[in-house]
Amino acid sequence: MSENNFEGDQQERCMEAKFVDDKSAELIQRVTSVLPIADELRRKVMLHGEEYDEIKAKKTNQEKMRKLFESLNSGGNKVKIAFYNLLEKFQLHLFEDLGGVSRKRKLSDPETPVPCKRLNNESNELNNPHASASATRPAPINIVNNIVHEPPGTQECEDPSTQEREEDRSTQESEEHRSTQESEEHRSTQESEEDRSTQESEEHRSTQESEEDRSTQESEEDRSTQESEEDRSTQESEEHRSTQESEEDRSTQESEESSCSKMREHKKSMKKN
Repeated sequence: MSENNFEGDQQERCMEAKFVDDKSAELIQRVTSVLPIADELRRKVMLHGEEYDEIKAKKTNQEKMRKLFESLNSGGNKVKIAFYNLLEKFQLHLFEDLGGVSRKRKLSDPETPVPCKRLNNESNELNNPHASASATRPAPINIVNNIVHEPPGTQECEDPSTQEREEDRSTQESEEHRSTQESEEHRSTQESEEDRSTQESEEHRSTQESEEDRSTQESEEDRSTQESEEDRSTQESEEHRSTQESEEDRSTQESEESSCSKMREHKKSMKKN
């Protein structure tokens, strides 16, 4: 039973993910291309934007790697395997120095199959303790058959070509999502521009109407002022005419008084004579 449990545990953890777990301390200290690896993980939609921003905000590579490992552990074996392949891509020397097996070696050396296949063979040997140590390895076709009939827990490590297709599909879906999002943003921007243009037109029309109202009001005020001036001028003319008539009346009255005085003087003079 203990051997079966050991086999189950080993089958659930593929070698690439186990490599990342086992070498975590050395990876944290020695990886320098943290941001390029994080960029690729983000492009593959294996790293969220918030996680990427937190990694980028760290000052040292060690701090960046510690934060990246938090995302690797939460993302599971799929993300760890992607990190494993990106480590080979960006820091091959460190990758090989820590014991990583490059994809080229796996494809060129039949005795070095992908980690899940090798793990399956090791598990078969553990289940057969009486098998001869000098027995030859099974043919590659048998290894493939073993993989096909493995329990579901052992299928977590896929063939590199299958993994690449999954990554390509994920990248394509991400591109389509980003394209859709950009289209939505473009439409939203266009609608905002149209709304702003409509608002500016309304403001322009409102301003124009206000100008017309003010012009009309000024015209009314000017006409009212002109009428007031005309009324005042008419009133002054009336007052001037009234004053002139008064002057004429007074002059006439004085003239009459003078005539009366002369007549009285004349009568007095005649009486004396």
